[in-house]
Amino acid sequence: MWNLIIGGILGFGASRLLDSDNKKKSAKYSAKDKEDIKYYQEYIKELEKFRPYQEKVKDDINNEGFDYSFRGYSTYDELDSKRFHTLRKKYVATANAIEKYVNSKRGEKLIDEKYDISVKDAIDKEGFDNALLTYHDWKDIKDPNFKKLLTQYKRSAKALAKHLNYKIVWKLNKQINK
Repeated sequence: MWNLIIGGILGFGASRLLDSDNKKKSAKYSAKDKEDIKYYQEYIKELEKFRPYQEKVKDDINNEGFDYSFRGYSTYDELDSKRFHTLRKKYVATANAIEKYVNSKRGEKLIDEKYDISVKDAIDKEGFDNALLTYHDWKDIKDPNFKKLLTQYKRSAKALAKHLNYKIVWKLNKQINK
């Protein structure tokens, strides 16, 4: 009990010392520094305002899946974050593009012969996002259009996941959005 009381007193004293030190330092800031500080304080406020929604979106992803959360479950219009909506729209556009391309090929030429599986079969088996992001790397498919679309899709998914502080994980627990 005494340890807690003494710890509280020491913590309070340390915070008062640090606070007085910060006040002395703030008097030394130039106009440019103060502008930068104001910018970052506003940026932090925007992030804090977004944070409760960030957790909601991560819960939606955990419950509904990554792809369905953004292309079927919600447009998240209630979120007030331009960055999030820009990343979400890019993800939706790249996901729609690769899905359209895969469906137009009907899996005929999009087969990984080494593992004897088509992209379409993998999507049917694992789901859209899992098949393209975590199930397989699809490096042995030679179709240049597919490779380009897959690269764009992975980049947009990684950027959106990173913004949400969400980890996309390989089946073998390897993170792909480092």
